[in-house]
Amino acid sequence: MIGVEKYYLNYITGALTVIKMTSVILIALVVSLGYKITRKSIFKYTLRLSVLGFIYFVCSIIFVIEKLYSSHKRTMYAVSIMAKVPFYCVNAVAFFWILSSLTKTIVVIRKTKQAFKLKLFNNFYYAVIIIFSILVLAGVLQLLILVF
Repeated sequence: MIGVEKYYLNYITGALTVIKMTSVILIALVVSLGYKITRKSIFKYTLRLSVLGFIYFVCSIIFVIEKLYSSHKRTMYAVSIMAKVPFYCVNAVAFFWILSSLTKTIVVIRKTKQAFKLKLFNNFYYAVIIIFSILVLAGVLQLLILVF
C-alpha cells in the first residue's frame, strides 16, 4: 500500500510541475511585454498568450508524463523523442517571444530615460539569455543521449 501512495505522489508532483512551468513562462511573457511599465494594457496579446499558454500546458503534460513513465519503465526511443521535441519547440517559441518583447520594452524604457527600470530589464534580459542557453544545451544533450 505504501508503494501505491508514493506512485500517486509522483503524479501530484508532476501536475504541480506542469502548472509551475506554464505559469513561469506566462508571467515572464507578461513582464517582457512591459505590462504596467510601458503598456497600460496587453489586451491585444490576450489571445496569443492564451494559445501559447494552452499549447505549453499540453506539451508540458506530455513531457512530464513521459518523464514519470520512463522512470518506472523503459520507454521506446520514438516515444521519448515525440514527447520531448514538441516541448523544446514550444519553449524555443516562448523564449524567442520573451526576448523580442524584452528588446522592444528596453528600447521604450531607454527612450523615456528611466534608469532604474532600464537596469532591471537589462538584468532580466541577460538572465533570460543565460537560462535559454542552459535549456538549449540541456535539450541538445538529452536528444544526443537518446540518439546514441
